[in-house]
Amino acid sequence: MKKVFLFIKNSVKKLGAIFKNALFIKDVKCIVCKLDLKEKNKYCICDNCMKQLPFQTGRVCYRCGNSMIGGGSYCLHCKQNQVDYEFARSPFYYEGIIKSLIYKLKYNNEKYLAPYLSLFLLDELVKQNWNIDIVVPVPLYIKREKKRGFNQSYLLSSAFEKVLNLPIDTLNLIRTKNTPTQTKLTRVERQTNLTKAFQVKNKQVFKNKNVLLIDDVFTTGATIEECSSVLKKAGAKNVYAITLAHVKQEIPFENK
Repeated sequence: MKKVFLFIKNSVKKLGAIFKNALFIKDVKCIVCKLDLKEKNKYCICDNCMKQLPFQTGRVCYRCGNSMIGGGSYCLHCKQNQVDYEFARSPFYYEGIIKSLIYKLKYNNEKYLAPYLSLFLLDELVKQNWNIDIVVPVPLYIKREKKRGFNQSYLLSSAFEKVLNLPIDTLNLIRTKNTPTQTKLTRVERQTNLTKAFQVKNKQVFKNKNVLLIDDVFTTGATIEECSSVLKKAGAKNVYAITLAHVKQEIPFENK
């Protein structure tokens, strides 16, 4: 009887230790500052770094999510031009810590960052409460993806599949044109650069579906616009976009 009691007591201790380790992480570091985390955190970011994240605040265009000065609901671009997506949003401005993390993910091969950053994109979808049927990461040109070894937009979409069980399609929106880097191009130059850069292989996949595009950075919106146009022509019902970061531009409004 005494042996049975000791066995149960030791088993309870072991279970307690397992439960404690599940609640209190050990030797896990903040993905930003690399200091040990004191408490469990789904983003793996310490409180100090979390306070420094450039969350997008203030007035934004109702459609594209660009920062705006003054009043009104739409920026001049969205007021004067028709775009094929319903709404585009980003949880962050493209600056500071987030800009650095995106660079590390894309160019330093630090792919471990993607699952944590993906949770911020998921939070944005929950906040917007859009009805989504299928998630589509913005594709890279095949040679560029092979050279990099991965598509960062696909990695950033991981939480949608794991948490919400939304299907992710990487096969039917493809990039057919190896466009040169768009970093220093204007909106018009980007749009010209991206003309006929995307196509849909199987239109049935998107027919009457609410599609969510995922990308790392929204600069002028040319990439999202071109992808949305192609998806709408393929029969998509609505197209939405969430990017991790939005280049901060104070765009004038038209108060009408």
